[in-house]
Amino acid sequence: MKRVPWITAVVLAAALLPGAVWEKYVIAGNPLDDAILKIQQELEVRPDSPELHNNLGVKLWEKRFPKYAMREFKHAVKLDKRQFQAWFNLGLAHEAQGRNFRAWRAFKKTLKYKPGHDLAHYHLGMIYEHRGWNNAAVKSYAKAITFNPAILDVRYNAAIVYNQLLPEVLALLYEKYRTARVQPFQGLTVPPPAAPEAQPAEPAPPPMEKAPVPPPPVQEEKKQKEAVMRVESEPPAPPEGTAPARLKGTVPAAGDAPPAAGKKPRKEGGLRYKPVPPPIDPAPAPEPATIQPEEPAPETPAPEPAEPAPAPDPE
Repeated sequence: MKRVPWITAVVLAAALLPGAVWEKYVIAGNPLDDAILKIQQELEVRPDSPELHNNLGVKLWEKRFPKYAMREFKHAVKLDKRQFQAWFNLGLAHEAQGRNFRAWRAFKKTLKYKPGHDLAHYHLGMIYEHRGWNNAAVKSYAKAITFNPAILDVRYNAAIVYNQLLPEVLALLYEKYRTARVQPFQGLTVPPPAAPEAQPAEPAPPPMEKAPVPPPPVQEEKKQKEAVMRVESEPPAPPEGTAPARLKGTVPAAGDAPPAAGKKPRKEGGLRYKPVPPPIDPAPAPEPATIQPEEPAPETPAPEPAEPAPAPDPE
């Protein structure tokens, strides 16, 4: 039986120990380490989430733990083989470590579940170019640019700087499509819409008359109470066939019927009724004498003067 070297035994024992090596280098307060701890806490609740394992692998790769990052990527595709992001990340990890065949297989898996993945096509072209298969590399590059022209932007794909087959790729695209795939179409500047003409302001409407404000409920209640007190203070109407009530010491009104003989006047409402004599028809008033105008007295003629007596004859 072949003995196992003691170094291998130590490595296996360390692998079987609980926890991982990277956990010793995580410090709370660092943004990257805080993100790792948060994902680890979520994994304790959902350990079968391929998305969480993939995200943890991305953070561990940024933390410079490629071995544990690749372990998380493999765990993610094991939980869900259609997780193309985890396949692509696994291909990038293999490519960074010089394992081109494993990287090629991971990129092929990515394109199986996501045929339009532009970066997977581009990295396949890089593998072909590294192996000297320029025709296959040019075709892969052309597919990547076809799916996403932003692949030519350094901010999106920094590896475009090292591409030595780019002129052949652009020539292939122009010859194959004969369109402005590489040179974008030129648009026109759309002028802003004209401002609408200012319309004359409409005259202000006349002021509306104010509606009468109803009195407050307190005043209404006060008025109702006063009306009730006024009605209660009035003497009640006498029954039919009886003279209306009158106050003591007042002169009976015409038409008041006297009470029945032998009965005392009864009180009602605090007032005393007294017998009232029957009404007496007043005597007809004499017609006023008409004053006739006096006739004028006849004028008496003035007496004529007496004639003088004749004088006696002297004898």
